[in-house]
Amino acid sequence: CGLTGIPLSLYCLARFGALCDKWMTLCMSVIIPGFRRWSSIRSRHVRLLIAAALIFLVQSQAVCVYHYTEEWNWLTSVYYVFNCFATIGLGDYVAASKHGNDSQVLTWYHLWHMSTVGLGLTLIAMFFTIQQEHVGDAIGSAVSLVLPDYDADPVHEVRRKLRALAYLAEKSDCVELFDEVDRSHDGFITYLELRAFCRERLRLSEDNVSDEQIQQVYESIDTKHTGLIDPSEFVQFVMKTSHGKGARP
Repeated sequence: CGLTGIPLSLYCLARFGALCDKWMTLCMSVIIPGFRRWSSIRSRHVRLLIAAALIFLVQSQAVCVYHYTEEWNWLTSVYYVFNCFATIGLGDYVAASKHGNDSQVLTWYHLWHMSTVGLGLTLIAMFFTIQQEHVGDAIGSAVSLVLPDYDADPVHEVRRKLRALAYLAEKSDCVELFDEVDRSHDGFITYLELRAFCRERLRLSEDNVSDEQIQQVYESIDTKHTGLIDPSEFVQFVMKTSHGKGARP
């Protein structure tokens, strides 16, 4: 039973967690105008915060119910709730032992206990599902930052690495990333600053991208043709996909 029951239970919890995440995203899209236009970093932080708050509420009410119904002290109630939601199940404390545990009659307390544990485990699975999404994206961004795409043109390569760096640093609006490139902090990026950033932070050697190609990238970012890159041009370049649409870092 342990060889099949535990993996099957974990799989079902993961699926329920992903489904709850989709429902929460849909509800937030209805309640908060423009939610789907948020960056993935901001959206993930809000969803994680809501999931953590729901877990806390469910566990808190469970502790209170066990404390007053089972007549356990607060520490014992917290200990039992932790064991239930962590699926440890040591068995040293058993809920509903004073409410017909040896009978065949189900009471509201039995139903509440099963519902609370199931809901709590689902919310915990949703929390880890959201966090797993971040881990997968972070690994992909790290690989994009380290490994070059030899088939890509230099403009796409620089944009791809800038977007990966912004994601890893959780700089969703790219303004902080602009400040990092702008070493002189005068509000503009020069060609020398962009070239130094590409060589040092983006790890683009001359074998991958030559100085002439970086100049081409610089000119493609400088859409106003002023000879300097301002924050709006930089953000527009990083957020733009190869198809011309905005991207969510």
